Amino acid sequence: RTYESVLLLRTIYISGMINDDPNYMIKFKKAGHHLYVIGHIPILPIDLPEGLTDAEYLMLDHILINMCDALYMLTDWTKSEGAMIEHEFAVRGGKKIFYQDCETSEKELEALGEE
Repeated sequence: RTYESVLLLRTIYISGMINDDPNYMIKFKKAGHHLYVIGHIPILPIDLPEGLTDAEYLMLDHILINMCDALYMLTDWTKSEGAMIEHEFAVRGGKKIFYQDCETSEKELEALGEE
């Protein structure tokens, strides 16, 4: 990819359950790789430093969501209080939201990545 083509990609924040999921790193990285391969720039909350409080993570998540073009909700997002808060924040902010378990969302993501 050239520098110019990267500037055209859409930034997409990935949201899903982290706490109580021992495999969250693999799940988020796999989703991030999927989005990257189809032409987007994935923003993963798992890349934040360890040791912050839940409130501090949520503040940082809101900053990241504000800078992103869209959200990508993993299939388990409704099992996570934090992901549900991120979803509501994105809805109120007018962000486009894609859902991992929705075929229509996946097709739209692929089409946008090709632009």
